[in-house]
Amino acid sequence: MDEERDEEDRDVCMSCGMPVDVGLERAYAYGPSGVLCYACARRRGGVHDAERDCWTVEPDLTDLPDERRPHR
Repeated sequence: MDEERDEEDRDVCMSCGMPVDVGLERAYAYGPSGVLCYACARRRGGVHDAERDCWTVEPDLTDLPDERRPHR
């Protein structure tokens, strides 16, 4: 039962589709509900400062869906 609840609390990486627990993992969250897993964020040029626990360089999101952009 706890495992089922944990799955429901996870987001999915917009690039590779892997489950991501934003509260526990170094993921990159963007927009209202977009998220990249750490590996995909790094592959897209993102740089995470572990000491300050923040992204110092944002990953490239140009080909990913973002609810803030108008649909064409």
